This record gives sequence, structure tokens and C-alpha cells, in this order.
Amino acid sequence: MDERMSQEREEQLLALLRNLVEDMGRGKAAKELGVDRKTLWRGMRDGGLTPRLAEALERRALFGDQPDAVRARERIDGIERSLQTLGEEVRAGIEAVRGEVKALATAQAGALRAWERRLSEAESREHARDGTQAEAAPPVQGVAQPEQGLREVRPRRRYRPQMVTLEPEEYEEFAYGEALPLIAEWRRARADHIDERKSRVEQAKAWVWMLELEIALIGEHGLTMPRMHAPWSAMKREREVWRRRWRSLPDARSERRRALFWRFVRRVLTLGLWWR
Repeated sequence: MDERMSQEREEQLLALLRNLVEDMGRGKAAKELGVDRKTLWRGMRDGGLTPRLAEALERRALFGDQPDAVRARERIDGIERSLQTLGEEVRAGIEAVRGEVKALATAQAGALRAWERRLSEAESREHARDGTQAEAAPPVQGVAQPEQGLREVRPRRRYRPQMVTLEPEEYEEFAYGEALPLIAEWRRARADHIDERKSRVEQAKAWVWMLELEIALIGEHGLTMPRMHAPWSAMKREREVWRRRWRSLPDARSERRRALFWRFVRRVLTLGLWWR
């Protein structure tokens, strides 16, 4: 036995040995400690511990049922790491939603200002036309008269107004009505999603936003999205809304989470130098 071991410690280890034998039996206690039965029996009989037996008892006293404790600690550590990662993703998702809501509010405000500007211009043209006609000279027989006043602006009728176009068209506000701000925002989101100059995070956010706008345009406004040759029927619109809501949108949100996670990892690895 190690000469540096104090008598008090040796007595504590012997007491631990007796408790193990009493609880488990001699054979199981020897197996638990990793020694043979003779070594264990001599230690109890003579009151002296061999270095191997003393080491096994020290390890038992320090760690107890270590395998189960280690596995439990590892599971707890894993859960804590998962919760930390989930917390980062949730915070990133909240910030993304805030940015999208802010972008929508800005887009709607801009569309409203554009609508008011167009209405004001139309009223100005109408007043100018009325004033010119009121001041026109009476016609003279036999003399060609110049055309007076302004022509009335008549909006060009779109062939199929329920179909959304990829590019803006003239007088489309008369076809789309209150859906026009959402269509304008959808065009911007689509452009950001397919723009390879954008980062992966920006493209993923634009994908989610584009699909959410499509669900509103199809389901609430009864519109048909581009690349179609004919307007969708009511049943077809329901299928398209279902496909976007339960297939495409979950995929887009998963991509957004992955993009945000890997951007976070790159920032950590580059000490904040990577911001895309």
C-alpha cells in the first residue's frame, strides 16, 4: 500500500469496501471494483489494502456509479447546447420577422403615396381639360378648328386582369385594385430571391416573403400567378394555396433557418468579420 496514505483515509476506504460487500456480495463487489475475490478477501481479513484495491476504492469513492452519471451529464449538456442553438435561431427568426413587417409597412406606404399622386395628377388633368374647353373660341364656319382641350385618358383594358404579370404594365392599378401593393412587393421579393448577388440569408428571407405574398394573392384576391396561359379555377387556386402553405413555405423557412445558422457560425469563426 502507498505509504503516503493516511491511516484515516485507509479506514474510510475499508469502510467503503465493507459496505460494498454487504450491499452487493463478495463476488459482485470484486467485479465492480475490477479485482479478484482473493484480493478483496485479503483486504477485508487483514485490514490492509493493496495498491490496486486502494486505487479501485478511491475511484469508487470519487465517482460512484460513474457510467450512469456520465451518460446523464452528457445528455444534459447536449440538451443545453440544443436549447442554446434553438434560442439563437428563435432570436434570429424574430429579427427576420420584424424586418419583413417593416418592409411590408414601407412598401404599403409607398404604394399609397403613389396612388395618391396618380389620383392628384388625374384630377389636375381633368381640371385643365375642363378649363381649356371653357375658354375655347366659337367655331367659324368653313375654317378648320384646332383640337381644343385634353383628351380623356381611358385605361387600356387588360386581356385577363386576374393574371399577375412579372413586369408592371400601364394602367394595371385599374385591373388589380387593392391587390396592387402586394403585387409590387411580390415582384421585389421574387427579384431578391433569384438575385445571385444577394447573400444566402437574403435570398432565403425573400423566398419566404414571396410565398407568403403568393398565398395572399391567390387565396384572398383570386389571382393567378405568372407563367400560366389561363386563369386558375377556384379548385386550382385552393390546390395552389395548399401546396405553397404546406410544402413550399416549410421548405423555405427551413432554408432560412439553415442560412441564419451558418451565417452565425461563420461570424463566430471569423470573429465577426463575416457579415453576409
